Order: sequence, then C-alpha cells, then structure tokens
Amino acid sequence: MSGEQKRSKTGDTAETSDTITNNKTKWSRWCKKFWWTFGGLVVAVMVVSLSFVAEPDCAAYKATGHMASGVYTLGSTPALAGVEVYCDMKPGGGWTVIQRRLDGSVFFNRTWEEYKHGFGNKNGEYWLGNENIHRLTTQKDYILRIDMMDWDGNKRYAEYNTFRVSGESEQYRLTISGYSGTAGDTITDSYSIKRGGSWQTSGQMFSTVDRDNDGHIFRSCSQRYGQGGGWYRNGCGGAKLNGRYLGNCGNSCPHAQGVTWYDWRGHSYSLKSVSMKIRPR
Repeated sequence: MSGEQKRSKTGDTAETSDTITNNKTKWSRWCKKFWWTFGGLVVAVMVVSLSFVAEPDCAAYKATGHMASGVYTLGSTPALAGVEVYCDMKPGGGWTVIQRRLDGSVFFNRTWEEYKHGFGNKNGEYWLGNENIHRLTTQKDYILRIDMMDWDGNKRYAEYNTFRVSGESEQYRLTISGYSGTAGDTITDSYSIKRGGSWQTSGQMFSTVDRDNDGHIFRSCSQRYGQGGGWYRNGCGGAKLNGRYLGNCGNSCPHAQGVTWYDWRGHSYSLKSVSMKIRPR
C-alpha cells in the first residue's frame, strides 16, 4: 500500500471518528434538552395538580391555605367527587354553604327530584341537594349555622351543634340539636315531632310540594306555606327558609308564605337574605 493510500485511509478513519463524536454530542445535547423540557413540564403539572387537590369540604380547603370565599369543587371521596359548593372563608370561616337566598333570582318551589339533586347558581342562590347534604353529613360530625338579614340590614344567626341528614331511603330524615345564637331557637321548636307526650328535636322527614312527609294530619305544609321544601313538623312550624322570596313587604307579607324565621321577625316578615352552612365540629 502506498503512503498516499495509507494517509487517505487514516484520514477517512479520523473523519468517521469525528462524525461519530459529533453525532454523540448532538444526541447528548438533544437528550438533555428533551429531559429538561419534559421534566420541567412534569414538575409543573405535578405542582398544579397538588395545588388543586379536591378536598371533602370547605373546612379542609381552609386548612390547606385557601382563604378566598368562592366556588370550590369537592372530592376526596367518590360520592362527592365533582360537586361544586360555595365556601364561606371569612375570618372564622371554612363553612360549606348548603343553601342561600339573596335576591329571589332562583325559585325554590321545586319537586322532590329537584331538591334531591340540587338547583340554582353556586355564585348566587341555590340548594346543594339532599343527596349531597346527606353524603357530606355522614362523613363527619357537623355544625349547622344559619345567617340571616332583614331589610334594614340587621343580622342574626342560629347555630346547631349537631346536624345530619339521612339518605333517601329514610326520606332525608333530619337530626338536629344544640342551639346557640341570636336569632332564637325556631328550628328546633319548628322541626320537633310530638311523640308520647314529649317534643323531640329531630327525626322529621323532608317534604316538598309533590311529596308530603310532614307531621300535619290535614294538609301538606309545603303546598300550604310558601311551596318550598323543608322539614315540617305536625304544626308546620315557623322556620321556612325555602319559602317564597317576597321582597320588602315589611310586616305585611302574606302569612307564613315568605322566607321566615318566627322567633326573630315572625310569620309575616320575609327576610332579605339567609344562608345555611355547615362545618365540622
């Protein structure tokens, strides 16, 4: 082999080696770039996912640092996955709102099925749904708070240390007790059932215009008074938070037809706003 041929072969070998080295370098750089990009994307997705972990109620959201009131999506358990609620996160908050009346934009004269599944606008007026309320109140022990306001801006509240709603097979039977507050104990008195000569503070089934489960012998309380769903005792009671939104009719509203709380403003005054909300004990 001539010297020129040897030099040519050596040159080809060196050139091939340089090409391989360059390709390896390019591949290495591509891999690093890919993994930096892909890895960063994975981390970003994980961070976003972790920051939006669905909690079982608004108190749990508050405990993880969410301080803004607004609509949140529940999760944690399959029964509540995807359920939207309004969370009241005011100081001392963490309340899951199950009912709210503000302006009469949503009608509450609804059927059993509508009260079962819920209706309305989570940013405004709504009923969360008896099935959702049942699922919520069976996962923990809850307090019920009711905030209300009249047309002069005066505010009152009622709290009950025990609040639970059974399933549909029991007609969403209510368990409630332990009043405290400034509005008067209308709900315990109103939703009692007379048994064996004594008034019990819980046990009434839910009623709507098309399903009469109340304790009144001669009439349907929902049909007769405001047409809203609720837990009515045998005398129909004085707490009708799902009654008709009558506006500012003062003390001259149709008797027991409006959004009423007897122990504060009586049967003939329809409140401007009311909200029912729950939080773990």
